[in-house]
Amino acid sequence: MPTYTYLCPECEAEWENFHPIAERHSERCMCGAKPGIVPRANVAPEFQAGWDGGLGMYVESRDQRRAEIKRQGLVEVGGESVETMEREAKKNKPKVSDYVPDRVVEEVAYRVEQGESVEHAVKHTEHAR
Repeated sequence: MPTYTYLCPECEAEWENFHPIAERHSERCMCGAKPGIVPRANVAPEFQAGWDGGLGMYVESRDQRRAEIKRQGLVEVGGESVETMEREAKKNKPKVSDYVPDRVVEEVAYRVEQGESVEHAVKHTEHAR
C-alpha cells in the first residue's frame, strides 16, 4: 500500500498514512476537515557502480550501462539484460515433462499439429487447468 502525505487546509496539520489506492481520499483531519494530498516526487534509487555480470564488465554510471546494453544489442528488463536472464534460464531450464503430465503435453502437441497456436492450445487444454 502506498504512503500518502496529507495537509489540512483548515489547521495546516501535516501527517503521513498508508491506504489502499481506493481509500486515499477517505482520510479526515482531527479538526474534521478533509485534507489534501501533498504530491511528492518519485526518486529512483541511486546508481551503485560495480561489476555487471550480465554485461561482463565494470560499469561506473547508468549512462555507461545503457550505452553498453545498446552496443551489445541487448534489451534491459527490470534492471537485468535479457541475455543474462536467458543464460540463467538455460542453466536451470526444467523439461516440460518435469511438471506437466504426459497427457497434457500430448493434447497440446495434437492441438498444435491441427493448426492451433501453442498459447491457444495450452489455454484451451482441459487437463492443463
